[in-house]
Amino acid sequence: MDARGLTGNAQESAEAQVEQEQPSKLAEYANWLLWLITAQLVIADAVFVTYAWEGKHWQLEASVIQVWLVTTLVELIGVALVITRYLFPRRDRQVPSP
Repeated sequence: MDARGLTGNAQESAEAQVEQEQPSKLAEYANWLLWLITAQLVIADAVFVTYAWEGKHWQLEASVIQVWLVTTLVELIGVALVITRYLFPRRDRQVPSP
């Protein structure tokens, strides 16, 4: 065997190892991000409840509650969309390598 063949085999082996490790890393990233989003929502909701309870004694206008709910929903959908597009890019848009 020549040196070129060994390099090619080593490169293929390294690529195969990366492909095997990638799903576990993606799952780890997804779990961390899920916990971070959950913590952020709990903190934001606690701030809202504290403001409503202590600051306004639950005398909030309906529009305030509607805006809060809509922004929370948009935040969840937006963050989930950004994360999933980053972690799981569409493979059909990539140019195949020769």
